[in-house]
Amino acid sequence: LEVIPDAYAVVNPQVSPNYPFKGLAGVGVAFKVINAIMEEKKLNNEKRAELFNYYLPIVAIGTVTDIVPLVQENRAIVKRGLELINTNKNAIPPGLQGMIKHLNLDNIDTFHIGFMIGPRINAGGRIASPYKSLHTLLHQGDRQKQALEELEAINTKRRKMQEDMFKQAEKQIDIAQNILFAESEDFHEGIVGIISGRITEKYNKPSAIFKINKEENIATASLRAPNYFNIVDMLKAHDDILERFGGHKQAGGLTVKLENLNTLQEKLNTYCNTRINEEQLEKIIEIDTELLEKDINTDILQKIEKLAPFGEANPEPVFLLNDIAITKVDKVGQKGKGHLKIEGMKGGTPVQCIFWGKGEEVPQRKEKINNQETINIIGKIQQDSYRGGQYINGIHYFK
Repeated sequence: LEVIPDAYAVVNPQVSPNYPFKGLAGVGVAFKVINAIMEEKKLNNEKRAELFNYYLPIVAIGTVTDIVPLVQENRAIVKRGLELINTNKNAIPPGLQGMIKHLNLDNIDTFHIGFMIGPRINAGGRIASPYKSLHTLLHQGDRQKQALEELEAINTKRRKMQEDMFKQAEKQIDIAQNILFAESEDFHEGIVGIISGRITEKYNKPSAIFKINKEENIATASLRAPNYFNIVDMLKAHDDILERFGGHKQAGGLTVKLENLNTLQEKLNTYCNTRINEEQLEKIIEIDTELLEKDINTDILQKIEKLAPFGEANPEPVFLLNDIAITKVDKVGQKGKGHLKIEGMKGGTPVQCIFWGKGEEVPQRKEKINNQETINIIGKIQQDSYRGGQYINGIHYFK
């Protein structure tokens, strides 16, 4: 905060000189306030434990979906919250129990929160009303069932809008530029951040996706950037042309008058051209270690699990598997592009790998099986919750 407001209490670890951890999510700060109230009210240990167990799973979900670093206190919050969700379901809020049951989830981890629970809760606020999401957590029985069905329909609509917007944005961007722009009156302001993130992830460049509002004579944008670039520094350098802006190193937002939009884009492009070089643009996949044949066993999942929960600043380990002899290639999944499934052998040990969303690559892979081709695979080892055992969540493969 540049100016601390004149208030009875300012609860913010960022401005407190005595609080050791600055990375709490907003929901984590709220949880601290709850704990302080319990201290002030001098609740007995039993009641405090009951409330602690009740709120912590919600705090864990909020911490993961806010994409704050899963280190130190955040790591402890998420680890304990997941334990409660998975082992003490009667202690957690009934609304959360109902949502988990509705989604048919078991052995929940940060993946389920980040890609299944979180997006559904967020969908209401993105394209409808946040109360739609709130009702799924507050209601029980038939009322919750109805709210969950409504939220599922909203989330399905959000996914469709998201794919349409991504395709439209990809047609607009100029990949020769060092910052990628797309703009439209039709873009939904609740989804532009997701699109910007996907564009940046794919092209390893900063991006800004603009929602045009002619009625108010403004354009609002969500911006995302790779690790090597600082969005806030860029926006601060152009605050004279912006109506307002905010964010942090890799994500931000801005508002600009329509008559200044082209000038802003030119200035941002010039700024990026002077600060981004070819070496930064090269997409590098960081590998933790090579996985040898002797390492492919049931123990490896248990060893990986000791490093969990995974998330921002604590990613899952990434492995390199060399010389995989392909034995079978399939397209799996019924929706959209489908997924590329590769089965093969590393020495005498069978391995299976799934590349999510890469179903269109199946024909070219099948053509090369007859050549007894071997490939190298980079990926993460994950539990197969449907068939048991483990599989490789593929990131990249190469000759």
